[in-house]
Amino acid sequence: MKNKFFWACLSVITMLAASLGAQAEAGVTLSLNKSELRPGEEAEITVIPSELDHFYAAQLDLGGLEFTGDHTADSNPEGLTFTMMGIKEFTFNAKIPEDAAPGDTFTIGGLYWDDPEKKKSISSEEVTAIGGGDPEAGYMADDTLWVRAVIRTAEKGPIEAVWQKGGEDVTAGGHRVMWGHFYASPKDVNWGSRQNPDIFVKIWFDRSGRVDVNFFHVSVPNIEVYSDYPHDGHPDESGTTTLEARYIRQYYENGRSYMVTNYEDGIAADIGGDWWPSTAAGYSVDDNLDIEAVINTVDAGPIEAVWRKGGGETTAGGHRVIWGHFYASPSDVTWGSEQNPDLFVKIWFDASGRVDVNYFHVSVPDIEVSSYFYDDDGFPQSDTGTAILSDRYIRHEFWKNW
Repeated sequence: MKNKFFWACLSVITMLAASLGAQAEAGVTLSLNKSELRPGEEAEITVIPSELDHFYAAQLDLGGLEFTGDHTADSNPEGLTFTMMGIKEFTFNAKIPEDAAPGDTFTIGGLYWDDPEKKKSISSEEVTAIGGGDPEAGYMADDTLWVRAVIRTAEKGPIEAVWQKGGEDVTAGGHRVMWGHFYASPKDVNWGSRQNPDIFVKIWFDRSGRVDVNFFHVSVPNIEVYSDYPHDGHPDESGTTTLEARYIRQYYENGRSYMVTNYEDGIAADIGGDWWPSTAAGYSVDDNLDIEAVINTVDAGPIEAVWRKGGGETTAGGHRVIWGHFYASPSDVTWGSEQNPDLFVKIWFDASGRVDVNYFHVSVPDIEVSSYFYDDDGFPQSDTGTAILSDRYIRHEFWKNW
Protein backbone atom coordinates (compact mmCIF):
# COMPACT_ATOMS: atom_id res chain seq x y z
CA MET A 1 0.00 0.00 0.00
CA LYS A 2 2.86 2.34 0.93
CA ASN A 3 4.58 1.59 -2.41
CA LYS A 4 1.42 2.48 -4.33
CA PHE A 5 1.18 5.76 -2.44
CA PHE A 6 4.87 6.49 -3.13
CA TRP A 7 4.54 5.89 -6.86
CA ALA A 8 1.34 7.94 -7.04
CA CYS A 9 3.08 10.88 -5.37
CA LEU A 10 6.09 10.50 -7.64
CA SER A 11 3.79 10.52 -10.69
CA VAL A 12 2.11 13.74 -9.57
CA ILE A 13 5.48 15.40 -8.89
CA THR A 14 6.75 14.36 -12.32
CA MET A 15 3.65 15.79 -14.02
CA LEU A 16 3.99 19.06 -12.12
CA ALA A 17 7.64 19.31 -13.03
CA ALA A 18 6.84 18.69 -16.69
CA SER A 19 4.11 21.32 -16.56
CA LEU A 20 6.38 23.88 -14.93
CA GLY A 21 9.06 23.07 -17.43
CA ALA A 22 6.65 23.71 -20.30
CA GLN A 23 5.56 27.02 -18.77
CA ALA A 24 9.16 28.08 -18.32
CA GLU A 25 10.11 27.38 -21.93
CA ALA A 26 12.80 29.76 -23.17
CA GLY A 27 11.69 32.55 -25.45
CA VAL A 28 11.19 36.26 -26.08
CA THR A 29 7.83 38.00 -26.28
CA LEU A 30 6.70 41.56 -26.99
CA SER A 31 4.30 43.83 -25.12
CA LEU A 32 2.82 47.10 -26.48
CA ASN A 33 1.53 50.04 -24.48
CA LYS A 34 -0.81 50.89 -27.40
CA SER A 35 -2.08 48.74 -30.25
CA GLU A 36 -3.96 51.53 -32.09
CA LEU A 37 -2.18 54.73 -33.05
CA ARG A 38 -2.69 57.76 -35.23
CA PRO A 39 0.00 58.58 -37.84
CA GLY A 40 2.99 60.18 -36.17
CA GLU A 41 2.14 58.75 -32.75
CA GLU A 42 4.60 56.49 -30.92
CA ALA A 43 4.23 53.11 -29.26
CA GLU A 44 6.48 51.84 -26.48
CA ILE A 45 7.41 48.19 -27.12
CA THR A 46 8.76 46.03 -24.31
CA VAL A 47 10.99 43.05 -25.12
CA ILE A 48 10.49 40.34 -22.47
CA PRO A 49 12.99 37.42 -22.19
CA SER A 50 12.34 34.14 -20.41
CA GLU A 51 14.68 31.28 -19.38
CA LEU A 52 17.71 32.45 -21.37
CA ASP A 53 21.39 32.49 -20.40
CA HIS A 54 23.22 35.54 -19.03
CA PHE A 55 23.43 37.24 -22.45
CA TYR A 56 20.94 37.67 -25.27
CA ALA A 57 20.41 39.74 -28.40
CA ALA A 58 17.28 40.70 -30.35
CA GLN A 59 16.98 41.77 -33.97
CA LEU A 60 13.61 43.44 -34.53
CA ASP A 61 11.50 43.74 -37.65
CA LEU A 62 9.04 46.64 -37.24
CA GLY A 63 6.92 45.80 -40.29
CA GLY A 64 6.96 49.37 -41.56
CA LEU A 65 6.94 51.26 -38.25
CA GLU A 66 9.67 53.85 -37.79
CA PHE A 67 12.27 53.41 -35.01
CA THR A 68 12.63 56.68 -33.08
CA GLY A 69 16.07 55.86 -31.65
CA ASP A 70 14.79 55.73 -28.07
CA HIS A 71 15.58 52.49 -26.19
CA THR A 72 16.72 51.13 -22.80
CA ALA A 73 18.83 48.21 -24.05
CA ASP A 74 22.46 47.86 -22.91
CA SER A 75 23.60 48.50 -26.47
CA ASN A 76 22.27 49.10 -29.97
CA PRO A 77 25.18 48.14 -32.22
CA GLU A 78 23.34 48.71 -35.48
CA GLY A 79 19.89 49.29 -36.90
CA LEU A 80 17.32 47.34 -34.93
CA THR A 81 19.71 44.93 -33.21
CA PHE A 82 19.86 45.25 -29.42
CA THR A 83 21.93 43.40 -26.82
CA MET A 84 21.48 42.83 -23.09
CA MET A 85 24.12 41.55 -20.69
CA GLY A 86 21.51 40.15 -18.29
CA ILE A 87 18.15 38.48 -18.64
CA LYS A 88 16.22 41.73 -18.31
CA GLU A 89 13.44 43.45 -20.18
CA PHE A 90 14.13 46.50 -22.32
CA THR A 91 11.97 48.94 -24.23
CA PHE A 92 12.20 50.86 -27.48
CA ASN A 93 9.91 53.32 -29.25
CA ALA A 94 8.51 53.20 -32.78
CA LYS A 95 5.98 55.41 -34.52
CA ILE A 96 3.31 55.10 -37.20
CA PRO A 97 4.38 56.67 -40.53
CA GLU A 98 2.75 60.03 -41.27
CA ASP A 99 1.27 58.72 -44.52
CA ALA A 100 -0.41 55.66 -42.94
CA ALA A 101 -4.07 55.18 -43.86
CA PRO A 102 -6.75 54.16 -41.32
CA GLY A 103 -6.80 50.38 -41.03
CA ASP A 104 -3.14 49.87 -42.04
CA THR A 105 -1.54 47.22 -39.84
CA PHE A 106 2.11 46.82 -38.85
CA THR A 107 3.43 43.49 -37.56
CA ILE A 108 6.35 43.67 -35.14
CA GLY A 109 8.50 40.57 -34.82
CA GLY A 110 12.10 39.44 -35.36
CA LEU A 111 14.73 37.06 -34.06
CA TYR A 112 16.50 36.54 -30.73
CA TRP A 113 19.44 34.43 -29.56
CA ASP A 114 21.70 33.68 -26.64
CA ASP A 115 23.78 31.56 -29.02
CA PRO A 116 24.41 33.24 -32.43
CA GLU A 117 24.24 29.83 -34.07
CA LYS A 118 20.70 29.20 -32.78
CA LYS A 119 18.45 32.14 -33.68
CA LYS A 120 14.74 31.81 -32.95
CA SER A 121 11.62 33.83 -33.72
CA ILE A 122 10.15 36.42 -31.39
CA SER A 123 6.39 36.24 -30.83
CA SER A 124 4.83 38.95 -33.01
CA GLU A 125 2.41 41.78 -32.14
CA GLU A 126 0.35 44.12 -34.35
CA VAL A 127 -0.22 47.88 -34.37
CA THR A 128 -3.11 49.43 -36.34
CA ALA A 129 -3.36 52.95 -37.71
CA ILE A 130 -6.65 54.56 -36.69
CA GLY A 131 -6.57 58.05 -38.15
CA GLY A 132 -4.69 61.01 -39.47
CA GLY A 133 -2.95 59.79 -42.61
CA ASP A 134 -2.47 62.06 -45.59
CA PRO A 135 -2.04 65.62 -44.29
CA GLU A 136 -4.38 66.75 -47.07
CA ALA A 137 -7.17 64.46 -45.76
CA GLY A 138 -10.17 65.88 -43.98
CA TYR A 139 -11.79 69.28 -44.25
CA MET A 140 -11.73 72.59 -42.42
CA ALA A 141 -15.34 73.21 -41.39
CA ASP A 142 -14.25 76.73 -40.49
CA ASP A 143 -10.97 78.46 -39.66
CA THR A 144 -10.42 76.44 -36.46
CA LEU A 145 -12.36 73.16 -36.73
CA TRP A 146 -11.21 70.18 -38.83
CA VAL A 147 -13.42 67.17 -39.56
CA ARG A 148 -12.90 63.90 -41.40
CA ALA A 149 -14.73 60.67 -42.20
CA VAL A 150 -13.33 57.39 -43.56
CA ILE A 151 -15.76 54.80 -44.93
CA ARG A 152 -14.71 51.15 -44.60
CA THR A 153 -16.22 49.79 -47.81
CA ALA A 154 -16.55 46.11 -48.69
CA GLU A 155 -15.41 46.85 -52.25
CA LYS A 156 -12.28 48.95 -51.75
CA GLY A 157 -11.52 48.98 -48.05
CA PRO A 158 -11.08 52.37 -46.35
CA ILE A 159 -11.92 55.37 -48.55
CA GLU A 160 -11.91 59.08 -47.77
CA ALA A 161 -15.44 60.46 -47.52
CA VAL A 162 -16.20 63.76 -49.25
CA TRP A 163 -17.53 66.70 -47.20
CA GLN A 164 -20.56 68.61 -48.48
CA LYS A 165 -21.46 71.68 -46.46
CA GLY A 166 -25.20 72.31 -46.30
CA GLY A 167 -25.37 75.71 -44.63
CA GLU A 168 -24.81 77.75 -41.48
CA ASP A 169 -26.48 80.46 -39.44
CA VAL A 170 -26.21 82.44 -36.19
CA THR A 171 -29.16 82.09 -33.83
CA ALA A 172 -30.87 84.95 -32.02
CA GLY A 173 -29.10 83.72 -28.86
CA GLY A 174 -25.65 84.22 -30.39
CA HIS A 175 -24.85 80.56 -31.09
CA ARG A 176 -23.49 79.51 -34.49
CA VAL A 177 -24.71 76.37 -36.24
CA MET A 178 -23.33 74.56 -39.28
CA TRP A 179 -24.50 71.40 -40.99
CA GLY A 180 -23.69 69.12 -43.91
CA HIS A 181 -22.87 65.53 -44.74
CA PHE A 182 -20.09 63.20 -45.82
CA TYR A 183 -20.58 60.89 -48.79
CA ALA A 184 -18.63 58.26 -50.72
CA SER A 185 -17.09 59.50 -53.94
CA PRO A 186 -18.50 57.88 -57.11
CA LYS A 187 -14.85 57.57 -58.17
CA ASP A 188 -14.38 55.03 -55.35
CA VAL A 189 -17.64 53.02 -55.28
CA ASN A 190 -20.58 52.78 -57.68
CA TRP A 191 -23.09 53.72 -54.97
CA GLY A 192 -21.19 56.85 -54.00
CA SER A 193 -22.94 60.15 -54.67
CA ARG A 194 -23.32 63.65 -53.27
CA GLN A 195 -27.04 62.87 -53.15
CA ASN A 196 -26.52 59.74 -51.03
CA PRO A 197 -25.35 60.87 -47.56
CA ASP A 198 -23.36 58.40 -45.45
CA ILE A 199 -22.82 60.62 -42.40
CA PHE A 200 -24.94 63.62 -41.44
CA VAL A 201 -23.09 66.28 -39.44
CA LYS A 202 -24.36 69.11 -37.25
CA ILE A 203 -21.85 71.43 -35.61
CA TRP A 204 -22.84 73.77 -32.79
CA PHE A 205 -20.57 76.64 -31.74
CA ASP A 206 -22.10 77.59 -28.42
CA ARG A 207 -21.69 81.20 -27.31
CA SER A 208 -20.16 79.85 -24.08
CA GLY A 209 -17.19 78.59 -26.13
CA ARG A 210 -18.19 74.91 -26.24
CA VAL A 211 -18.06 73.27 -29.66
CA ASP A 212 -20.22 70.19 -30.41
CA VAL A 213 -19.51 68.04 -33.48
CA ASN A 214 -22.38 65.59 -33.99
CA PHE A 215 -22.01 62.67 -36.42
CA PHE A 216 -25.02 60.55 -37.49
CA HIS A 217 -24.38 57.28 -39.35
CA VAL A 218 -26.85 56.90 -42.24
CA SER A 219 -25.15 54.17 -44.25
CA VAL A 220 -24.24 50.46 -44.00
CA PRO A 221 -20.43 50.17 -43.68
CA ASN A 222 -18.55 51.24 -40.57
CA ILE A 223 -17.41 54.87 -40.77
CA GLU A 224 -14.55 56.38 -38.78
CA VAL A 225 -15.09 60.01 -37.75
CA TYR A 226 -12.52 62.53 -36.57
CA SER A 227 -12.37 66.10 -35.36
CA ASP A 228 -9.66 68.50 -34.25
CA TYR A 229 -10.24 71.81 -32.44
CA PRO A 230 -8.38 74.05 -32.62
CA HIS A 231 -6.78 72.35 -35.60
CA ASP A 232 -3.09 71.47 -35.11
CA GLY A 233 -2.66 68.62 -37.60
CA HIS A 234 -3.47 65.78 -35.20
CA PRO A 235 -7.07 64.71 -34.48
CA ASP A 236 -8.17 65.30 -30.89
CA GLU A 237 -11.05 62.82 -31.07
CA SER A 238 -11.79 59.79 -33.23
CA GLY A 239 -14.43 57.06 -33.17
CA THR A 240 -16.24 54.57 -35.35
CA THR A 241 -19.92 54.80 -36.21
CA THR A 242 -21.72 51.58 -37.15
CA LEU A 243 -25.20 50.20 -37.75
CA GLU A 244 -25.49 49.93 -33.95
CA ALA A 245 -23.37 52.91 -32.83
CA ARG A 246 -25.26 55.39 -34.99
CA TYR A 247 -24.41 58.61 -33.15
CA ILE A 248 -21.10 60.05 -31.97
CA ARG A 249 -20.72 63.43 -30.31
CA GLN A 250 -17.22 64.89 -30.10
CA TYR A 251 -17.13 68.10 -28.11
CA TYR A 252 -14.65 70.66 -26.90
CA GLU A 253 -14.94 72.66 -23.70
CA ASN A 254 -12.50 74.54 -21.45
CA GLY A 255 -9.49 73.40 -23.44
CA ARG A 256 -10.34 69.70 -23.30
CA SER A 257 -11.98 67.27 -25.73
CA TYR A 258 -14.54 64.54 -25.06
CA MET A 259 -16.50 61.91 -26.97
CA VAL A 260 -19.87 60.21 -26.37
CA THR A 261 -21.34 57.33 -28.38
CA ASN A 262 -25.03 56.38 -28.57
CA TYR A 263 -26.04 52.83 -29.49
CA GLU A 264 -29.32 52.89 -31.41
CA ASP A 265 -31.70 50.17 -32.62
CA GLY A 266 -34.07 52.30 -34.71
CA ILE A 267 -36.97 51.61 -32.35
CA ALA A 268 -38.71 54.70 -30.98
CA ALA A 269 -38.33 55.48 -27.29
CA ASP A 270 -41.10 54.28 -25.02
CA ILE A 271 -42.06 57.47 -23.22
CA GLY A 272 -45.60 56.46 -22.31
CA GLY A 273 -48.92 57.65 -23.65
CA ASP A 274 -50.30 57.53 -27.16
CA TRP A 275 -49.76 60.02 -29.93
CA TRP A 276 -51.46 59.73 -33.32
CA PRO A 277 -50.86 62.73 -35.55
CA SER A 278 -53.34 64.06 -38.06
CA THR A 279 -53.07 62.34 -41.43
CA ALA A 280 -53.72 65.69 -43.08
CA ALA A 281 -50.49 67.21 -41.77
CA GLY A 282 -46.98 66.72 -43.05
CA TYR A 283 -45.27 66.75 -46.44
CA SER A 284 -45.44 64.57 -49.54
CA VAL A 285 -41.88 63.60 -50.39
CA ASP A 286 -42.99 61.07 -52.99
CA ASP A 287 -46.21 60.00 -54.71
CA ASN A 288 -46.47 57.19 -52.16
CA LEU A 289 -44.96 58.69 -49.00
CA ASP A 290 -45.86 61.50 -46.58
CA ILE A 291 -43.78 62.40 -43.53
CA GLU A 292 -44.38 64.70 -40.57
CA ALA A 293 -42.51 65.99 -37.51
CA VAL A 294 -43.79 67.85 -34.45
CA ILE A 295 -41.28 69.52 -32.11
CA ASN A 296 -42.33 69.69 -28.47
CA THR A 297 -40.76 73.03 -27.60
CA VAL A 298 -40.47 74.60 -24.19
CA ASP A 299 -41.11 78.04 -25.71
CA ALA A 300 -44.27 77.44 -27.74
CA GLY A 301 -45.40 73.90 -26.99
CA PRO A 302 -45.87 71.45 -29.90
CA ILE A 303 -45.10 73.05 -33.28
CA GLU A 304 -45.17 71.61 -36.78
CA ALA A 305 -41.63 71.27 -38.11
CA VAL A 306 -40.88 72.53 -41.63
CA TRP A 307 -39.53 70.10 -44.23
CA ARG A 308 -36.51 71.05 -46.37
CA LYS A 309 -35.56 68.59 -49.08
CA GLY A 310 -31.82 68.31 -49.58
CA GLY A 311 -31.71 66.12 -52.65
CA GLY A 312 -32.09 62.63 -54.02
CA GLU A 313 -31.39 60.35 -56.95
CA THR A 314 -31.48 56.76 -58.20
CA THR A 315 -28.35 54.68 -57.64
CA ALA A 316 -26.61 52.44 -60.16
CA GLY A 317 -28.24 49.47 -58.39
CA GLY A 318 -31.76 50.75 -59.00
CA HIS A 319 -32.36 52.01 -55.46
CA ARG A 320 -33.73 55.51 -54.88
CA VAL A 321 -32.72 57.89 -52.11
CA ILE A 322 -34.28 61.12 -50.81
CA TRP A 323 -32.77 63.15 -47.98
CA GLY A 324 -33.33 66.40 -46.13
CA HIS A 325 -34.21 67.77 -42.71
CA PHE A 326 -36.98 69.22 -40.59
CA TYR A 327 -36.47 72.50 -38.77
CA ALA A 328 -38.40 74.79 -36.44
CA SER A 329 -39.94 77.81 -38.13
CA PRO A 330 -38.46 81.15 -37.00
CA SER A 331 -42.05 82.39 -36.78
CA ASP A 332 -42.63 79.88 -33.95
CA VAL A 333 -39.38 80.05 -31.91
CA THR A 334 -36.40 82.41 -31.87
CA TRP A 335 -33.90 79.60 -32.50
CA GLY A 336 -35.79 78.29 -35.53
CA SER A 337 -33.96 78.48 -38.84
CA GLU A 338 -33.80 76.62 -42.14
CA GLN A 339 -30.05 76.33 -41.47
CA ASN A 340 -30.55 74.82 -37.99
CA PRO A 341 -31.69 71.20 -38.56
CA ASP A 342 -33.71 69.58 -35.77
CA LEU A 343 -34.26 66.23 -37.49
CA PHE A 344 -32.24 64.75 -40.35
CA VAL A 345 -34.09 62.37 -42.67
CA LYS A 346 -32.83 59.81 -45.16
CA ILE A 347 -35.35 57.74 -47.12
CA TRP A 348 -34.27 54.63 -49.01
CA PHE A 349 -36.51 53.07 -51.65
CA ASP A 350 -34.86 49.69 -52.08
CA ALA A 351 -35.06 47.94 -55.44
CA SER A 352 -36.60 44.97 -53.60
CA GLY A 353 -39.68 47.05 -52.72
CA ARG A 354 -38.73 47.85 -49.13
CA VAL A 355 -38.93 51.48 -48.04
CA ASP A 356 -36.84 52.71 -45.08
CA VAL A 357 -37.64 56.09 -43.53
CA ASN A 358 -34.78 57.03 -41.20
CA TYR A 359 -35.13 59.89 -38.71
CA PHE A 360 -32.15 61.30 -36.76
CA HIS A 361 -32.79 63.64 -33.83
CA VAL A 362 -30.29 66.55 -33.89
CA SER A 363 -31.96 68.94 -31.47
CA VAL A 364 -32.82 69.22 -27.76
CA PRO A 365 -36.63 68.93 -27.40
CA ASP A 366 -38.51 65.67 -28.02
CA ILE A 367 -39.63 65.33 -31.64
CA GLU A 368 -42.64 63.24 -32.68
CA VAL A 369 -42.39 61.73 -36.16
CA SER A 370 -44.85 59.95 -38.39
CA SER A 371 -44.71 58.29 -41.81
CA TYR A 372 -47.60 57.37 -44.14
CA PHE A 373 -46.93 55.05 -47.06
CA TYR A 374 -49.38 53.97 -49.76
CA ASP A 375 -48.41 51.06 -51.98
CA ASP A 376 -49.26 50.88 -55.67
CA ASP A 377 -52.69 49.46 -54.83
CA GLY A 378 -53.44 52.35 -52.48
CA PHE A 379 -53.11 50.22 -49.35
CA PRO A 380 -52.09 52.55 -46.45
CA GLN A 381 -49.31 51.82 -43.97
CA SER A 382 -48.20 54.16 -41.18
CA ASP A 383 -45.89 54.38 -38.21
CA THR A 384 -45.13 56.94 -35.49
CA GLY A 385 -42.64 57.50 -32.69
CA THR A 386 -40.80 60.04 -30.57
CA ALA A 387 -37.10 60.79 -30.95
CA ILE A 388 -35.36 62.03 -27.79
CA LEU A 389 -31.85 62.94 -26.66
CA SER A 390 -31.10 59.45 -25.34
CA ASP A 391 -32.80 57.61 -28.23
CA ARG A 392 -32.10 59.63 -31.34
CA TYR A 393 -32.71 57.25 -34.23
CA ILE A 394 -36.08 55.99 -35.50
CA ARG A 395 -36.55 53.75 -38.52
CA HIS A 396 -39.91 53.13 -40.17
CA GLU A 397 -40.05 50.23 -42.62
CA PHE A 398 -42.71 49.71 -45.28
CA TRP A 399 -43.15 47.37 -48.23
CA LYS A 400 -44.72 47.95 -51.59
CA ASN A 401 -47.75 45.73 -52.24
CA TRP A 402 -47.52 44.48 -48.65
